[in-house]
Amino acid sequence: MAAEQALGENPMGRYKQQIRISLILLFLLLIARDSYSQWSRQDTTNTDGLYKIFFVDSTYGFAGGNGFILKTTDGGLNWTRKSLFGEVNLLYFLGKDTGFCATNTAGGYPYTHNLYRTTNGGIVWQTVDSGSFELYSMTFINSSMGLVVGTANGQSVILKTTNGGTNWSQNIYPSGTYFGSIVMLNNQIGFIAGGAPEKIWKTTDSGNSWFITFTSADLRGFILNKIIFSDSLHGFACGQNFYKTSDGGNTWINITFPVDNHISVSAHANKCWLLSNGESKNVLYSSDYGESWVPILKIFNQRYMMDIFFTDSQNGWIAGSDGFLLKTTNGGFSSIPIPNQPELYSPINDTLLNTNTVIFNWSEDNFAFHRIQISQNSLFNVITTDQIYLDNIIRINNFQPYTHNFWRVRSENIIGNSYWSNIASFEIGNVVGVREIESVVRDFHLFQNYPNPFNPSTIIKFNIPYKGLVTIKMYDVLGRETAHLLGKQLPQGENTIIWNAENYPSGIYFCKVQYSSMIKTMKLLLLR
Repeated sequence: MAAEQALGENPMGRYKQQIRISLILLFLLLIARDSYSQWSRQDTTNTDGLYKIFFVDSTYGFAGGNGFILKTTDGGLNWTRKSLFGEVNLLYFLGKDTGFCATNTAGGYPYTHNLYRTTNGGIVWQTVDSGSFELYSMTFINSSMGLVVGTANGQSVILKTTNGGTNWSQNIYPSGTYFGSIVMLNNQIGFIAGGAPEKIWKTTDSGNSWFITFTSADLRGFILNKIIFSDSLHGFACGQNFYKTSDGGNTWINITFPVDNHISVSAHANKCWLLSNGESKNVLYSSDYGESWVPILKIFNQRYMMDIFFTDSQNGWIAGSDGFLLKTTNGGFSSIPIPNQPELYSPINDTLLNTNTVIFNWSEDNFAFHRIQISQNSLFNVITTDQIYLDNIIRINNFQPYTHNFWRVRSENIIGNSYWSNIASFEIGNVVGVREIESVVRDFHLFQNYPNPFNPSTIIKFNIPYKGLVTIKMYDVLGRETAHLLGKQLPQGENTIIWNAENYPSGIYFCKVQYSSMIKTMKLLLLR
């Protein structure tokens, strides 16, 4: 707000400043589109999906995929490949020599896992444990004592070693639990994140016993897949929702974003990076322990992102489908610019709409959220809608017939707020007799499946603006097609299908819906 007031003191200065800001942001936007802004694409000579990343320091690191592990000793300029049996779900290193990885049998049901250890920097991997769980996360209290969590078929497991990973004991937890991630703060205190619904467990006796310390108020059955701490007080947990603590895990606060489905999080001291994998794929950044956030990267033309890892406040990597790997050496951005004033695209001024569903579109700002306000007078004395979004195309339903509405947008980030856009008006006409599914005339939209998690069936609902060919396919976390659900012409409007996953193993799946040249994806969780 301070930036907005300062620019508004002199009208002529304000106008010139707006021009300068617009030119700067246009330049930044072109850079972002062409080279992912301050991120560089790394060539691993690999076209298979990458699912886990672990770097010991800024030069020495590993990435895992389906049946292989990649290693670099020069910060990612060059990579060597080592074949392993199964899909890499876990990577963890105690140093450059000693490390662990866990795989599960590709396509296997029931699951069979292998836990490997290397003592020579990944040259040789030896099996130190095997079983029927999918292992997700590891932590070591010291060089001897380590813990691993995993889940399969509605049960969860904790593996524990007291001799550096040579031998592992197993403790199975009852049906209905899901352990997704584990972290230890010290020799005694640690946390597990999972669900469902979203839960956090705590230990105060080195992992010998665990108790639930947090249960989400969101009872829709989501899970947490990552928990980390940047110091002894500040921690973060992510899944469909995002939570933070500033008192060592005693209390957890839900931080809401205009985007959900958070895949992974990385943090160092006061800085935090959050990877989100919803309809748009984004990296959000905080420099104040998660109090305030700004989008610093939008990722285009990728099916999904899987992991983000920072070794320090500057050096970080993002991995995803089709061998996708990005690297930054400056924390992901050079500077956060003052937001640019948005330009309204649609509905344009004085538009008459015979529908109660309106698609709003305006110019994009890569380093800002967008606040849209709607009022029934041009002074905005009474505001009927005041919402923040990350994307620049949204849909709002249930407008009342025979109403005259005004709308405006401004961009907001941690630096300040832009000026409000010009105001445009639109009128909602006669919507009596117009079916809701026919009112969505310009929008292709995929709704989150329900229920989620599910067992064994779930409903997939989507809207298409015109009659056309729709293809729906399911993929596992490795990007392999597991089911072809649909491939035919469908009528305009709302359509639903039911996926019966009776013969599929528990786990995370991705649904890809293609209509014409447009593709929407979402994440589903089958939890038995």
